[in-house]
Amino acid sequence: LINSSSLWSADSFGDVALEDLESSLRLSTFAPLLLSRAFAAEQEQGAIVNILDARIADYDRRHLSYHLSKRLLSDLTRIMAVELAPQVRVNALAPGIILPPQGTGKEQIERFRRGNLLQRIGTLEEYVEALQFLAGNAFLTGQILYLDGGRSLRGRMYE
Repeated sequence: LINSSSLWSADSFGDVALEDLESSLRLSTFAPLLLSRAFAAEQEQGAIVNILDARIADYDRRHLSYHLSKRLLSDLTRIMAVELAPQVRVNALAPGIILPPQGTGKEQIERFRRGNLLQRIGTLEEYVEALQFLAGNAFLTGQILYLDGGRSLRGRMYE
């Protein structure tokens, strides 16, 4: 099971609407919880991968409802790993910039590229490889893999 839905709302602490926060939490956190419980009830063995965002390592002040829902899903990943073991393994993938948002200008793409240690944007092939690794490794559970060219090390070198 791959839980990958989200709402990308532009909101902040000062203007977030309760309805937007609730919608984001329902889609990005509560839906994966319910789907994962149903999946686990039907499986003798299985794997769940939750799709996060590498920016959960930082504070995204321009997308508060999105940020909170992905942070909560990261905690839920570890909780589900404990609760669903040993039958179902639960991990998460936290990608950085793989597909720039539509309408992103060349200058912004260049900032994305320079914003990580490897100085480039990830590829869809690398994303699929990481997803297959998390889903396929039978001795891996409760982990978050940052696929972000090292961007997440900024400000959290030692957690």
